Amino acid sequence: MNRVVGWITGAAVGWNSTYYRRFHAWHHRYTQDPDNDPELIVPKPTNMWEYIKRLSGLLYYRAQMKDLWRCVTGRIGHLPYIPERGIAEIQRSALLQVGLYVVIAAVSLALQSWGAVLYWILPMMMAQPFMRVILLAEHTGCSEERDGLTNTRTTMASMPVRFLMWNMPFHAEHHLYPSTPFHALPRAHTLLRERLACISESYPAAHKDIQADIRRTA
Repeated sequence: MNRVVGWITGAAVGWNSTYYRRFHAWHHRYTQDPDNDPELIVPKPTNMWEYIKRLSGLLYYRAQMKDLWRCVTGRIGHLPYIPERGIAEIQRSALLQVGLYVVIAAVSLALQSWGAVLYWILPMMMAQPFMRVILLAEHTGCSEERDGLTNTRTTMASMPVRFLMWNMPFHAEHHLYPSTPFHALPRAHTLLRERLACISESYPAAHKDIQADIRRTA
């Protein structure tokens, strides 16, 4: 059931969850390692223009289309986090996902309906900048060491954000102990707070630090 829910919610935002499970596991294994962390395939912003482009979500859509096409064609065997036995499963999953999109497009055209655009694609595009704000804060400006106490940022977000993100703003705690259930992450923060190197009191504060770091290194 978890995989079914993951596949549906992933397809809704352009992710293929069958592929992403392995991608994300590798990210946890090699967090902030420039040579191995797959999240660093798209380099972090080094100037304000790159920072703005990242927040816009435009790079996200380009990366998602590229990844989905590679999954559909099976051209993922070179990726270290995809074992040979997993290629066929990911390819089937990606083909099913593309098939779903084709069906939605065909039904929309047949009914001459803009429903999919108005209630799915447009809201997703409008929400992406907010999502980029959250995700960019997770590791940007943190150390590129294997130490989970220094390579991930925890952000003291408001309760609605924590609720919607399943407490993922407690991101350092999540990376240090990935098996911790979401509802226990605030307690984990209480126990770990004094040892964490990167804590921001809000997302605006986190991005103020990120912008200052970009300007300093540009």
